[in-house]
Amino acid sequence: IFVNPSTNKHSADLYRAYLKENCVPKTYEALKGFIDADGLTAHTIDHEYSHPVGCTPESSEALGGDVMKLLEEGKATMLGNLADEYQNDTPENRLRLVARTVGRLLRFTHKETLGNPTSAPYVRENFVAITTLVESGVMALTEKGIVGNIEKAQSRVWFEHLKKFCVGVISAYQAHNKNNIRQLTQQYCDQNK
Repeated sequence: IFVNPSTNKHSADLYRAYLKENCVPKTYEALKGFIDADGLTAHTIDHEYSHPVGCTPESSEALGGDVMKLLEEGKATMLGNLADEYQNDTPENRLRLVARTVGRLLRFTHKETLGNPTSAPYVRENFVAITTLVESGVMALTEKGIVGNIEKAQSRVWFEHLKKFCVGVISAYQAHNKNNIRQLTQQYCDQNK
């Protein structure tokens, strides 16, 4: 697990800058205070602990590495968010998790990152985040920037979308179903939506 306090402090500063650059002012003001180095450390730990969930030697062998890689980063991050919310199911913590996720998705959706093949698993992870945030009504992409619905961000609505995604991936792993993984990838990671 790569956890470095100085790197996380730098990342927190970067995420806040991305929020300021890409969100409408009201959304930026609501989210910026929830991005900090300790939260990014917790996010990394939650993410890494979530990787083994649903993965078995049999599913890895049946699905193959290329298929397993399609949604594994997304599953780990979204499941980590669900675990964090389960431990602290307060409106404030839900908003904190949304803020971290929006900061992270802005990092991985820059034009230069989108075209970098080594970033592809993380780009897909963050398209899962975008899809679930938009479909849940927590976030809207507008010409003026990202608009957050703070009331919805504090509710469980986004987490229900995350649960649906994670259950879908884990069920496909357990069934050794490559087609379901590919369909979920199309559903959640379509950059043309």
